[in-house]
Amino acid sequence: MKLLFAGLGNPTPEYEKTRHNVGFWVIDLISKELKIALKKADDVLVGEKKGKELFLVKPLTFMNHSGRAILSLYEKTRPDLLVLIYDDMDVAVGKIKIRQMGGSGGHKGVQSVISSLGNHFARIRVGIGRPEEDITAEDFVLDIPSEDEKKLLIIACEKAKNAAIAIIEEGLHKAMNKYNG
Repeated sequence: MKLLFAGLGNPTPEYEKTRHNVGFWVIDLISKELKIALKKADDVLVGEKKGKELFLVKPLTFMNHSGRAILSLYEKTRPDLLVLIYDDMDVAVGKIKIRQMGGSGGHKGVQSVISSLGNHFARIRVGIGRPEEDITAEDFVLDIPSEDEKKLLIIACEKAKNAAIAIIEEGLHKAMNKYNG
């Protein structure tokens, strides 16, 4: 089975440590664990593991244009399963959820992918929680988390990496049963 894991984030250094980049953090963890180097190709960073037909990707477009970059690689690789990894305010900070498909939940990066590819892709949603009432969603996702929150996000990203590896080794449904508890 050919698999494509795409993490959402913003490609420039000022966004590297923000909540909105946890999809990139997870791709980096998978890359390290499976020893898959990411290289620039067009408007993505992509890594490939030939034996398992596995691709890892980080779009080099900004979040709201992720779909265009992922579509280009999707058309070249024609995976059996695309798994999108991203931050989600509807999941508690430090938790993850795996879904077979769904809507965007207001996430503009996910909406960009849906607009480009349709919504028939799996998701690993990494919980970042909700902002306090006096902070806009946009400011919240583009902010750097506190040290305590960062510890929870690191744990969640590790879970997301393990969930991705479970998808690779055991399939989507077994991974969902294991990680959605």
